[in-house]
Amino acid sequence: MNKILQVFPSIIELKKLIMHTSATVWKYEITEKEIDRWLNNFNGEVLTADEEKVLALWLLSNFVYYNDDEVIHLCKVLMRDFIHKILIDANTIQDKIDNDLAEIIARTRFLALGEASESGGYILYHFRRINDLHISYFIFSKKGDTDSVDNLVYIDDVTLTAGKSGQAYRKLKKIKSDYPNKKIILLTLIASEVAITELKKIGVEVVTTIILDNRNKCFSPVSDIFHTYSRYRIICKNFVLHYGNKIDSNWPLGYEKGEYAFGFFYNTPDNTLPIFWGTGNGWYPIFKRYDKNYKRRELAINEKFL
Repeated sequence: MNKILQVFPSIIELKKLIMHTSATVWKYEITEKEIDRWLNNFNGEVLTADEEKVLALWLLSNFVYYNDDEVIHLCKVLMRDFIHKILIDANTIQDKIDNDLAEIIARTRFLALGEASESGGYILYHFRRINDLHISYFIFSKKGDTDSVDNLVYIDDVTLTAGKSGQAYRKLKKIKSDYPNKKIILLTLIASEVAITELKKIGVEVVTTIILDNRNKCFSPVSDIFHTYSRYRIICKNFVLHYGNKIDSNWPLGYEKGEYAFGFFYNTPDNTLPIFWGTGNGWYPIFKRYDKNYKRRELAINEKFL
């Protein structure tokens, strides 16, 4: 087992790589002290402590972090791909592009998928701003003019979970039943192949900038992360499962066994491995995740703001 230390880059090398990447690419500078504090979670319960730290750092070095500039760029790409789609659907010819596009947009309303304070609303703001869209094209769910429009376009950041387990699926299925005669489109920065397929089955069209498949799952047989180190894939999975169970025994590899390794500057999806963001049982995370608080609690009782 100690071949891990011979095959993978050293702890020092991986730390340097991660700190350089975080400072230059992520625009979210992780200090060596923060990395060491995170690494202290791995105390040799599965492999030796050094082997666990090397594998943890290898996963972290492959983490995909979307900074603010990248999110804004994806919003711009999303609008471009949406326009491309609706013009093709309308069988628009070259000479009529401007007129057709103006008419289609006028009969379209953009909404956040989910509650006003959730990530969809945050992405919606950047989407409107970077694409210079008139504010009249944006409405709150059930509180705007939908009678005079043909297209209801919902916006979110991540759509990964397929079928009834997926929050987007449940919400959009109800929306489709409420508006059976309208075209329902989901614009999402990142989506999985399986989620797109399931949404199409209920009549929801999906436009996304990034499609994830099994190559993006950390421990799938075709994982990009373990392309070079395939013989260590299952060893690493078992190690992550052990510590993931300590953090969250329901989903030790992320919600619905996500196995992903990515996040945004404003939050980390729960489909990502909990060893990155979890806080259960005293775990120290390297990235933050802000869970949705669906329980009504008085601020004074919580004493959070006193």
